[in-house]
Amino acid sequence: MNEKEMSNRCDGLRSKEISLTVWQQTVIDFAYAVRMLVEPLAKSHEKLGFSEANCLSHLFYEVREFLKKVDPAYLAFHRDVVGFYEKKRELSCASDRLWWEPEDSSISF
Repeated sequence: MNEKEMSNRCDGLRSKEISLTVWQQTVIDFAYAVRMLVEPLAKSHEKLGFSEANCLSHLFYEVREFLKKVDPAYLAFHRDVVGFYEKKRELSCASDRLWWEPEDSSISF
């Protein structure tokens, strides 16, 4: 298989949808882990590789969406990490660096 065929196959596999069932605590654990990765890099603006910056940005937004599916009563026990994702800001990854951009829209869980 040549490089182009390999790339096309990878693109097809990447967009294949799967279903998962996870505990609410797993979503919270994932939120803490991603925060531990993103927070210091967004503060330092350290140069990353394109794939790293893109991946971390994508993970941030995925966690934000996952948290919207967690019971609000359970989220109340984890306000610290939830607050990290619901602030009125967006994570940018241009130039292979992470940084926060203020956002006007309100995000609620």
